Amino acid sequence: MEFIIFDYEDPLFSIFVLGLVVVIVSFANRWFETFKNKDEKRKISKFVKNFNLGKDTNNYKKILEGGTEAVETLALSATIRSKAGEYEEAIKIYLSLLDILTDKNAKIDIMTMLGKTYFKAGFMQRSKDILLKALQLKPRNKDALQLLLIVYENLKNYTKALEVVAVLEELDVDVSNEKGILEILQITNNATLTSEKKSEQLLKYYEINPQFFRQVYEYLAVFETERFWQLLKDEEIDGVLDLLWNMEKDSIDFERVKKTPVLVEIYTAKDYISDAKKSSIFEVNTLIKLKEEKSIATLGFEYPCENCGNTFPMYFNRCPSCREVMTSSLDTVLEEARSESEFASAGFY
Repeated sequence: MEFIIFDYEDPLFSIFVLGLVVVIVSFANRWFETFKNKDEKRKISKFVKNFNLGKDTNNYKKILEGGTEAVETLALSATIRSKAGEYEEAIKIYLSLLDILTDKNAKIDIMTMLGKTYFKAGFMQRSKDILLKALQLKPRNKDALQLLLIVYENLKNYTKALEVVAVLEELDVDVSNEKGILEILQITNNATLTSEKKSEQLLKYYEINPQFFRQVYEYLAVFETERFWQLLKDEEIDGVLDLLWNMEKDSIDFERVKKTPVLVEIYTAKDYISDAKKSSIFEVNTLIKLKEEKSIATLGFEYPCENCGNTFPMYFNRCPSCREVMTSSLDTVLEEARSESEFASAGFY
């Protein structure tokens, strides 16, 4: 086989060849970008149709024909509606925006906001799907990742949630509290482990991460009460007063109780024992005094969020309002005893 070799020493020809290569590469890149954008738009449009709840969005699409101002106005309207709880209308607007927008970054922002609205409306699966699509377009989208973490948490898919945590850690986002909560939930929800194995793993976790004592005690108080009383430290009692108060009488280690004055006070107020005459805790002290008058009052609990200030009737790992973790505190309040057992423990019967 013969090879024909062209040997051009003319520098002008070299420049011509170089210029031609640059033009070809530039054209190829532009063609690829155009093709990629068209393909991306087609995929997003097809994807968006799956989220359309059968509602007519034509009215919004007509408004969007008004240009940039109309887009900004509708985006703001959707945000306001979402905050006001008008999720259906907000979703319709976001879907309309996704169907008409061409700017990639704008689409990503709208998809993230749509994912948040689906989440607030309770559509966890839809929220997950749209957020994953947004992350395909921009993998380092911190807002989408943090919301996806909460979605997986709500779906009880703790393995996936921890994968998101790992990504956020790579992006230098502090998710140490989220990681701790999720690792504990992964243990307590592991169907392949016995209660004893779960307790062993939780106790090991507690040794390394004592800041998560509340989450460990919550499990032990229900499933391994003996270990609960063995583990209970005096300095942690304030954080688990509700668990102590609501524990069944036959699950209480009264030998352990006698070693700690505040425990004696709590269970005197509960009318399980009669050893305390007063308490430094106002509500407990009141119940001890009222017990002599056959009061029908009992001890209740409220859980304020230290971050946003909202108060809730149940302890939370993640605030239902501001979505921050490890912000639940515990307040004691006096309540009217409602159940027959509460009336009895208050001395009414």
